[in-house]
Amino acid sequence: MLKALSLTALLLCNAQAYSASAGMPVTARIGSKCNITPASVTLAFGTLSSGDKEVFINVPTTCISGTKYAIEFGPGLYGALTARKMRHNAIPSAELAYTISATPSSGTSTGSQNIRVTGKLLANDYKDLPIGNYADTVIMRINP
Repeated sequence: MLKALSLTALLLCNAQAYSASAGMPVTARIGSKCNITPASVTLAFGTLSSGDKEVFINVPTTCISGTKYAIEFGPGLYGALTARKMRHNAIPSAELAYTISATPSSGTSTGSQNIRVTGKLLANDYKDLPIGNYADTVIMRINP
């Protein structure tokens, strides 16, 4: 009987020797509550000849329904938040002032919607500038 008892104890010890434990990382990432699609759009004024010019594009956005948002534009490469400028591609000192705005500029999302981005140029701002191509890059943000 002593022999059988010793064998049982030996088997129990060996079973515990084969078990192991380890910590398991658990992670999650909450993505953006709002997105602008496509990620790149162009607000093109076209060829200017005379008079003020106003153009617009619709920018598709998607937010989680019920998310409050606000649209913001960065200053661009050559201007400031209150004085955006496009620069001539060959004459860096030639700059063309413009404004941009969004409609709606804030609100509560119902899911997918278009944001109307409007750009304006005044004839007085370009009448004496050299002919050629002008460009800028502005970051548009949708902040939840």
